[in-house]
Amino acid sequence: MKTITSRVASLDKIIARLKNSPIRKQKGHLIYTTIRGSVRYYLVKGTDCSKSREYLTDQKTIVFMATKHYQDALLQAAVREKRQLEMCPSHLQKSRANSDVENVLETIAEPIRVFVKPEVETDEGYARKWQSQWNKLIPKDSNHPYKTMKGDYVRSKSEALIADRLYALGIPYFYEQAGIFDEINGCVIHPDFYVLNKRTKKEYVWEHCGIMDNSTYCNTTLHRLKIFTENGFIQGKNLLFSYETGQTPLNIDYIELLINEYLR
Repeated sequence: MKTITSRVASLDKIIARLKNSPIRKQKGHLIYTTIRGSVRYYLVKGTDCSKSREYLTDQKTIVFMATKHYQDALLQAAVREKRQLEMCPSHLQKSRANSDVENVLETIAEPIRVFVKPEVETDEGYARKWQSQWNKLIPKDSNHPYKTMKGDYVRSKSEALIADRLYALGIPYFYEQAGIFDEINGCVIHPDFYVLNKRTKKEYVWEHCGIMDNSTYCNTTLHRLKIFTENGFIQGKNLLFSYETGQTPLNIDYIELLINEYLR
């Protein structure tokens, strides 16, 4: 319900902005024709009974009317999605891809689309920006011998399994790069994985606890949990854990459960 409420609030902002857009107040709409491979643009005004069509040669006018075309379509998509959410909240499912709002630009014909600057970012566009924060891959060394599909080297086969599953599903992540300051020891802790849910734009720390039958390792893990909590990462909210011991190896079904519950 929090996700739905947040989405409706975002849609309300889009709708209010577009309803007050001076661009949308311009009368008429843009059409185009293709003659011998050359695209021609026209401004159409009036009703079906008394239409006028003006041939456009000024690119500024074409860009202006293409933007109006896009904003009209975006407003319709936002109003439609808001109505669907209010009538049937189950419309917002974890498995859904970008909604019509994010995909509006792709529905517009290419000759008009080329003049439009999108006003709503797609999930993939947001994910690319998020991922670009750290482009460095962890190199191979004595502590990181296992290569992932992404090209990172990680500490264990289990971490490689987690990384490869995230990568295969297109879930953005960083490995041992995002830093959280540990005031007690005066150092920076690097979470195993820093992960993004593209749909909700929510970030998670994912820690894999690989040798829980080692008492020293357990104490270190508990200390890390304390540091994460002090920095706003709460288990079950935006902090995820996976575990294993020498007698109980990592369960791939549990990995799938975490991914489906929090990251898709």
